[in-house]
Amino acid sequence: LTIKFNDVVDASSFKVKAVTLQSDSDTDTAASSYTLQTSTIVDVDGYFMVISLSAYDELEINKLDLLATSDVNTYVTLASTAFKDVDGKNILAVEPGIQVSTFDDDVTSPTLDDFDIDFSTEIVTLAFSEAVDLDSFVHTAITFNGAADASDVNTVPTYTLTSGDAPTISVDQLTVQFKLAKVDVDEIKRIDGLFTVDTNGATTDTFMEHTKHLVKDMFRVESQAIDDSTSKPVRTFTPDTVLPELVSFT
Repeated sequence: LTIKFNDVVDASSFKVKAVTLQSDSDTDTAASSYTLQTSTIVDVDGYFMVISLSAYDELEINKLDLLATSDVNTYVTLASTAFKDVDGKNILAVEPGIQVSTFDDDVTSPTLDDFDIDFSTEIVTLAFSEAVDLDSFVHTAITFNGAADASDVNTVPTYTLTSGDAPTISVDQLTVQFKLAKVDVDEIKRIDGLFTVDTNGATTDTFMEHTKHLVKDMFRVESQAIDDSTSKPVRTFTPDTVLPELVSFT
């Protein structure tokens, strides 16, 4: 979010909660609005103030269907305390709102930053670079590999998920968790060279690739795929310590 002034402004004077985005110039009639909470300023004095939207603010804005989806419904108002000039004077308040002059759609794909596996609980945790839409999550986009480079399927064991329990998501929508389906757990356990641990409980053969269909962000942009030649290593792996139990006998 870039704001241009007609005088040099002190970047350190920025008050985040004095900036409001709204869907119309008139605050009283705007169908939707949002006051920034945790965003930060690029700390350089000048005519241009660049506000870096925080993950929290971006997520909250994305939840509002009538706000900041195009230039038509993107306006900004500023309280006089939003900024000061280099002499310590408050700016003139911006009310009614000013319409955005340039609006660029989000085209950045969410990426998988890390993943964890607890094989005792059979829970997989996925950490993403930005907020994602849980309804778009696809279990079957995930393949586990026995090496970082799994392009040679004749030598590296792999397994693609067939399903999974309904996923859950964190409040900030950056983390998705789901429980592996029993059929997938049973098949993975049968594969040599995948999800194994050494005497110290560490694993060296647990990697993940996924297609672009794994998940979408809040703007419906598909995730950045991880291919089989650059599989991501597991961050934390908890081995299966649950003892088998007798179910029945005949």
